[in-house]
Amino acid sequence: MLISEQNPHFTAPLERHVSELADAVSTETRFVLLGSIASKKYVIPLLEVLGPQLFYPAEFTGLGDMSRGALLFRCARAGEELAYAPASSISFRKTSASFASRSDR
Repeated sequence: MLISEQNPHFTAPLERHVSELADAVSTETRFVLLGSIASKKYVIPLLEVLGPQLFYPAEFTGLGDMSRGALLFRCARAGEELAYAPASSISFRKTSASFASRSDR
């Protein structure tokens, strides 16, 4: 199966399960995407369902997998919460994500 935001065989189950989760919690609940924010395949379907409830750690901007993991570990160890930005601020180019505002860091 092609993992893509344009493939309904991928997005339909993802959107259905996320919708069920969103329906089970308050509309004030924030969902934080801790995976790759550079890929449309997750961000677009999640934004379709969660809209303004979807956030990402602003410090993730430009970081790879290992760097994101190290950052999460350091913050957890120090008991510090990351700063979150609305996922709707992510804009995508042809090959990678860019960010509408870097001032949220």
